[in-house]
Amino acid sequence: ILAIAVASTACGQLFKNILGSPTEPSNPTDVRSYLGTWTGTSSAAPVAQSCGALSWKITSQTGGQASGEFSATCADGVKLTGTMTATHGETSIPWAATGTATKGTATCPFSMTGTGTFQGTSNILLNYAGTSCNGPVSGSDTIKR
Repeated sequence: ILAIAVASTACGQLFKNILGSPTEPSNPTDVRSYLGTWTGTSSAAPVAQSCGALSWKITSQTGGQASGEFSATCADGVKLTGTMTATHGETSIPWAATGTATKGTATCPFSMTGTGTFQGTSNILLNYAGTSCNGPVSGSDTIKR
């Protein structure tokens, strides 16, 4: 009886491997890695009340959280630098960034929040809204690793 039980378990696993979905993770506890530098794909200058060249440098990922450095260039030459955190999921990535906005010699705090959506395996479409030295900003950018 024990031999039959072992054999049926092995056969069941074999059929699962052969017939299983190709998108099914091999281990349900596998988590997509966000570690590394993700850089905006847009080379155009940002238009009024928007930012471009968004960049995430993910240096830490634990459980459902990723964090690291954030930067962006906004309209009128406003540069954003700071930190970001994201809660990662299978399709949606809520995120937030805070830090310092610099325009010439003037600085002010900035904050930005948004949602990222995976586009394939190495692109994330970021939608965002926040405030900087020039007031409110909003828009989208695609970052790529």
